[in-house]
Amino acid sequence: MYSGTMSAIVIGGSATVGGVALGYQYGISALWIVTTLATGLPILLLFIAGPVRRVKVYTINQVLALRYGDGAPAKVSSLITVLYTLTLAINSTSVYATVFAVMFPGMGRGWAVTLGGGVVVLYSVFGGMWSITLTDMM
Repeated sequence: MYSGTMSAIVIGGSATVGGVALGYQYGISALWIVTTLATGLPILLLFIAGPVRRVKVYTINQVLALRYGDGAPAKVSSLITVLYTLTLAINSTSVYATVFAVMFPGMGRGWAVTLGGGVVVLYSVFGGMWSITLTDMM
């Protein structure tokens, strides 16, 4: 399940919808981003996930705290994690707004963001993390 969820996160809507947009804009040279993501993910899952799982750490912050202590590296990692999560949320919002704007041509971008956000919130509230994981697996 971890592999499926990571694959969905890394090679999700951002890579596919964004990759198509980059391909349209820059041509075949945009292919490298999705290709490197798809190549790096199996390497991560086959060679890095096992040793990290055996140590029983679940976040990057825990890995850094084990290696360097609870000082500055863990705090910097927390900041980077917050910035990454914010970037991921913005990117995902842009992707589902684009999808809804195409599905419903008369809908403005603001309404597409509102509709997509509502779907994500309701789906997450009613299904919880388990439903998100199952959807990622599909």
